[in-house]
Amino acid sequence: LFDSFDHLAGQNVERPAVDPNRVYTICMMPRSGSNFLVQCLTDTGALGRPGEYLHRNEPTALPSIAARFRTESLDAAMAEIMARTRSPNGVFGSKVHIGMLLPLLVEGTFARTLAGGKFIYTTRDDLLMQAISFVRAQMTGVWLSKNEADAEARFDFARIHAAFEDGVADQLI
Repeated sequence: LFDSFDHLAGQNVERPAVDPNRVYTICMMPRSGSNFLVQCLTDTGALGRPGEYLHRNEPTALPSIAARFRTESLDAAMAEIMARTRSPNGVFGSKVHIGMLLPLLVEGTFARTLAGGKFIYTTRDDLLMQAISFVRAQMTGVWLSKNEADAEARFDFARIHAAFEDGVADQLI
């Protein structure tokens, strides 16, 4: 996703400020259609390239996220992400699960980067099908329909039940 912009990574490049009115965050639940939404938004060419740029979901992720973007801080990493993925009209979008925001919340970067933007929440009404889809994706490694399966899916009531219970709890948060 960043290949065409990597020549700027880690350089002291002057970046225009990001307008908080042109920032949005897709707050998603797994298997809720968020990948389809992201593709539709990206295809407009006017709504940035939202993605899971903060895929590590624990507070200790700061060093790995900063290293990935060759920056000294999470604020600088967010500036790089925003600069590399916003559309020409300045719109920046990201896609996160609540856990992915933890490093930003703990370090304070959330308040300085995303808090002033808009938030889009994706959920799924059919929680049983969401649980089945989640377990199947875990088993096969297929998180996007265009991917090839690494393994075969098999029925596993206990895993589906656990995913259902976890999904219901997550949706209520």
